[in-house]
Amino acid sequence: APHSGPGAPRGERGAPNTSGGNGAAPPRISEAQHRRLEARINELGLDRARVKRWMSRALGVEHFPDLDVLQYQQLDDRLEAFAERIAIETEAGGAPQASAFG
Repeated sequence: APHSGPGAPRGERGAPNTSGGNGAAPPRISEAQHRRLEARINELGLDRARVKRWMSRALGVEHFPDLDVLQYQQLDDRLEAFAERIAIETEAGGAPQASAFG
């Protein structure tokens, strides 16, 4: 049977990768970027829980601070579109649908 104790593969403890280049994962977002994301969600009147559900499905990330800089840009780019879709749905006479984040 395979050994799964102290000899288990390294790099699974969730420590941020601070090395550059070498095909390493992009760095995680900064605290300032996280605050900006939260502020934009509020300013646009978006439901934070729905944004997080979309983020989990589309990007595979559960928490904003765990976004890397590329995922952050993808999410930031989508926020305006989410707000526009909700505004259109609201004008059409209904509550925003879950599809607004699809």
